[in-house]
Amino acid sequence: MANARARQLVSAGIELQRRQRTAEAEACYRQALGLDPECFDALQLLGVIRFRAGDLLTGITLLERESNTSDKFSMLRQLCPSFIDQSSLQFVSNVTDS
Repeated sequence: MANARARQLVSAGIELQRRQRTAEAEACYRQALGLDPECFDALQLLGVIRFRAGDLLTGITLLERESNTSDKFSMLRQLCPSFIDQSSLQFVSNVTDS
Protein backbone atom coordinates (compact mmCIF):
# COMPACT_ATOMS: atom_id res chain seq x y z
CA MET A 1 0.00 0.00 0.00
CA ALA A 2 2.80 2.45 0.88
CA ASN A 3 4.53 1.81 -2.46
CA ALA A 4 1.33 2.58 -4.38
CA ARG A 5 0.92 5.84 -2.47
CA ALA A 6 4.60 6.67 -3.04
CA ARG A 7 4.09 6.17 -6.79
CA GLN A 8 1.05 8.48 -6.69
CA LEU A 9 3.09 11.14 -4.95
CA VAL A 10 5.88 10.83 -7.52
CA SER A 11 3.35 11.19 -10.34
CA ALA A 12 1.89 14.27 -8.65
CA GLY A 13 5.39 15.69 -8.23
CA ILE A 14 6.18 15.19 -11.90
CA GLU A 15 3.03 17.04 -12.88
CA LEU A 16 3.86 19.86 -10.48
CA GLN A 17 7.38 20.11 -11.94
CA ARG A 18 5.91 20.39 -15.43
CA ARG A 19 3.98 23.41 -14.17
CA GLN A 20 7.15 24.97 -12.68
CA ARG A 21 5.92 24.35 -9.11
CA THR A 22 9.22 22.94 -7.91
CA ALA A 23 8.76 23.46 -4.16
CA GLU A 24 5.49 21.54 -4.23
CA ALA A 25 7.05 18.82 -6.37
CA GLU A 26 9.91 18.53 -3.91
CA ALA A 27 7.41 18.09 -1.07
CA CYS A 28 5.73 15.25 -2.98
CA TYR A 29 9.05 13.49 -3.55
CA ARG A 30 9.98 13.86 0.13
CA GLN A 31 6.62 12.41 1.17
CA ALA A 32 7.14 9.52 -1.25
CA LEU A 33 10.53 8.82 0.32
CA GLY A 34 8.92 8.90 3.75
CA LEU A 35 6.72 6.02 2.61
CA ASP A 36 9.34 4.20 0.55
CA PRO A 37 12.92 5.29 1.35
CA GLU A 38 14.25 3.40 -1.70
CA CYS A 39 11.80 4.85 -4.25
CA PHE A 40 14.08 5.17 -7.29
CA ASP A 41 12.08 7.90 -9.05
CA ALA A 42 11.69 10.04 -5.93
CA LEU A 43 15.41 9.77 -5.15
CA GLN A 44 16.36 10.66 -8.70
CA LEU A 45 13.92 13.54 -9.16
CA LEU A 46 14.54 15.05 -5.74
CA GLY A 47 18.28 14.71 -6.28
CA VAL A 48 18.07 16.66 -9.52
CA ILE A 49 15.90 19.37 -7.92
CA ARG A 50 18.34 19.81 -5.03
CA PHE A 51 21.34 19.81 -7.35
CA ARG A 52 19.81 22.43 -9.64
CA ALA A 53 18.92 24.53 -6.59
CA GLY A 54 22.62 24.64 -5.71
CA ASP A 55 22.42 22.11 -2.88
CA LEU A 56 25.10 19.97 -4.48
CA LEU A 57 25.88 17.65 -1.60
CA THR A 58 22.23 16.75 -0.96
CA GLY A 59 21.63 16.30 -4.67
CA ILE A 60 24.62 14.03 -5.05
CA THR A 61 23.74 12.07 -1.92
CA LEU A 62 20.24 11.38 -3.23
CA LEU A 63 21.53 10.43 -6.66
CA GLU A 64 24.15 8.14 -5.10
CA ARG A 65 21.44 6.36 -3.12
CA GLU A 66 19.56 5.48 -6.28
CA SER A 67 22.64 4.49 -8.23
CA ASN A 68 24.31 1.14 -7.62
CA THR A 69 27.09 1.72 -10.10
CA SER A 70 30.77 1.64 -9.26
CA ASP A 71 31.11 5.18 -10.62
CA LYS A 72 29.23 7.20 -8.03
CA PHE A 73 28.83 10.19 -10.34
CA SER A 74 27.61 8.42 -13.49
CA MET A 75 23.94 9.20 -12.83
CA LEU A 76 24.77 12.80 -12.01
CA ARG A 77 26.61 13.26 -15.31
CA GLN A 78 23.71 11.68 -17.17
CA LEU A 79 21.02 13.82 -15.54
CA CYS A 80 22.75 17.17 -15.22
CA PRO A 81 25.32 17.49 -18.00
CA SER A 82 24.75 21.21 -18.49
CA PHE A 83 25.40 21.93 -14.81
CA ILE A 84 28.67 20.15 -14.27
CA ASP A 85 32.09 19.58 -15.70
CA GLN A 86 34.94 17.31 -14.68
CA SER A 87 36.55 19.93 -12.42
CA SER A 88 33.26 20.31 -10.51
CA LEU A 89 33.05 16.56 -10.06
CA GLN A 90 36.60 16.43 -8.75
CA PHE A 91 35.86 19.19 -6.25
CA VAL A 92 32.65 17.51 -5.06
CA SER A 93 34.42 14.14 -4.89
CA ASN A 94 37.10 15.64 -2.67
CA VAL A 95 34.48 17.23 -0.41
CA THR A 96 32.33 14.10 -0.07
CA ASP A 97 35.32 11.81 0.49
CA SER A 98 36.60 13.96 3.37
